[in-house]
Amino acid sequence: MTKVRGPKDGKIVTASFDSIDKKNNSKSFFPTLKTTKNLVLLSIRGNEYCTGEYLAAIVNEAVAMHQTPNNNSGTQGKTTFLIADEIYWHNLKKSSDDERDELKQQARGLGESYFERNLAAFLAPLNITPEAFKREYSNKSMDEQIEIINQLAVTQGKNFEIMRWQTWESQNDFKKTLEEILPLYNSLDGLKIPIEQAAADFAKRHLEQGESDELWHVRSRNYLAEESPSIMLLAASLGYNFITYPGNILPPFKATKEFFVVENHVPHIEKGRNIQEECYHDKHSIHVPQPHKLVNWLEVNFKRSHDLTVTSEKTEKNEKPKKDKKTKNAEKIINLGKVEKAEALDEVDEVEDVEDVATQKESENVEISQPVVIPMKTDKLSDLVTFFSPRKHSSTPQSSVYHSRLSSSRDEGVLVMELSSGKESPLQRVFPKGTREEPSSALPTGVSLAVYNESLARKKKSEQEYKASPLSQIFQGITQGVMSTDLPMSEKIGFLTELVDKFMERERHYHKGATDTSLSLSM
Repeated sequence: MTKVRGPKDGKIVTASFDSIDKKNNSKSFFPTLKTTKNLVLLSIRGNEYCTGEYLAAIVNEAVAMHQTPNNNSGTQGKTTFLIADEIYWHNLKKSSDDERDELKQQARGLGESYFERNLAAFLAPLNITPEAFKREYSNKSMDEQIEIINQLAVTQGKNFEIMRWQTWESQNDFKKTLEEILPLYNSLDGLKIPIEQAAADFAKRHLEQGESDELWHVRSRNYLAEESPSIMLLAASLGYNFITYPGNILPPFKATKEFFVVENHVPHIEKGRNIQEECYHDKHSIHVPQPHKLVNWLEVNFKRSHDLTVTSEKTEKNEKPKKDKKTKNAEKIINLGKVEKAEALDEVDEVEDVEDVATQKESENVEISQPVVIPMKTDKLSDLVTFFSPRKHSSTPQSSVYHSRLSSSRDEGVLVMELSSGKESPLQRVFPKGTREEPSSALPTGVSLAVYNESLARKKKSEQEYKASPLSQIFQGITQGVMSTDLPMSEKIGFLTELVDKFMERERHYHKGATDTSLSLSM
C-alpha cells in the first residue's frame, strides 16, 4: 500500500520506487539503474497518486533514475509512462450489449482530459511551462503533443516517453496474441482464481458508487484479463526490468509472470548424463536467460517535506551504481575532516582561493563561526596514526600566510582559517607545541564533536555551535573522515581505537621525557 510520510503541510513532495521484496531487492540485480527500462502505469481515474503533485514527483524520480549526458553514447535506459486510457472502457460498461468501440472512444476522451490536467508534470523535466507549450502546439492533437514531448525528452537526455494504451498494445503484434491467450484466464485455474480474487476485492470497494456487485465483478474480471498479459507479458517481451505503480501488485499480475516468463531450456550435463528438458510451456511464453530481471514490481511511496534536502537522499537511495576504486577514494578525500579543497589523490600543492570557501558556506545559508581545518595529505587511513608525530617548526608570522592563495606541504602542519559573518580573517598555522592542550581532553572532545555535528546535519542547525580548540577539531575531522568511509563499522571502531591508543602512548612517552628532563635540571 502506498505511503505518504512527512508533515501533512509539507509543500515539497518526492517519490521513491521501492522493491516489494525487501530481502531480495530487485534493484540490486543491476550494477546501475541508468540502463534499465521502467514502465510506469498511470490510472486515469480512481488513484489520486497518479495525478497532480504526486505525478510530478513520480516523473521527477523516473527522470533522475535514467537521465544521462546529452553526448552519452553508451547503453541508455528509459521510463515509459503508460496512460491506461482505452482499457478503461471495461469500467464504462452497463451491460453486455454495450457497443465496445463507442466505449473505447469515451475512454480515450477521458485519457485526453487526464493528459490535459497533468501536462505540467510531464513538461517540468523539460523546463517548459504548460502555457508556453500550448501557445506553440495548441492546434496539435494529444497524440501529436505526446510525440513532441517524447522527442524533446530524447534530445535533452531525459530518457522518458509517454504512451497511450492503444499504442502500447499495438507493439509486437500483441493484439493478435491477446485474443489467443484471453481464453486461458477462464480455463486455467492458476490464472483464473487470482483474477476472481482481485475482482471480488475491486467490486467491494466500488459498491458505494451505486452499481451492482455483479456488474463491478464483471467489469473488473474483464479489465484484469486484458491488463495482466498486456502489462506483464508484453513488457517482459520488450525487455522492461520494472513495473512501477503507486499501489500493490495484484495476484493476476504475479500469476501471469510466473506462467508466461520462463527460463531458457539449456542442455546440460548432470551426473554423467546429457540432460535436455522438453518444453511444456505455453506457446506464447517467452524464454529468457534471467526471468528474475524482468517486470519486477516497484511500489511508489512519497514523502512530504518543507525543503529539498530529501530529494538528494532519495536519488542516492534509488540509484545504486557500483563505484570504482577511484570514485570511492575521491569521496573519502572529500569527506575526510569535512574540509574544503583538500589535497586529492594526485600531488596537489595549492589550495583554492580562500574566498571560494566563504562563498560556498554562505550559499548553504549556514552561519560560519568555527575554523575550517585543512589537513596535510595522507595516502591511506592508517597513516593518520603518525599525523601528530613530533616535528620541529620555525614560527611563521601571521602576515606571511594572509593571502587569497596559499600553499601547503606535508611538513607544514595544519592551516586554520577563521571565518565569521562572511569576513576573512588572518590564517594561522597550528603546530604541535611544548605547551599543548591535554590530549585526554582533546580526544573525547573531538570524537564527541564529530557525532554532535553529524546529528546537527540531520536536524536544523542551531544558532550557536560549539567552537572547539584546534587539537579537538583535528580529532573531530579524523573521526568524521573515518566514519564516512565504506569500511565495516567494526573496522572503523578498530581504527579509531588504535589511533587513540597510539597517540596516548606517545603522549605518555612525551610527558615521561619532559619529567626526566625536569629532574635532571633540578639535580
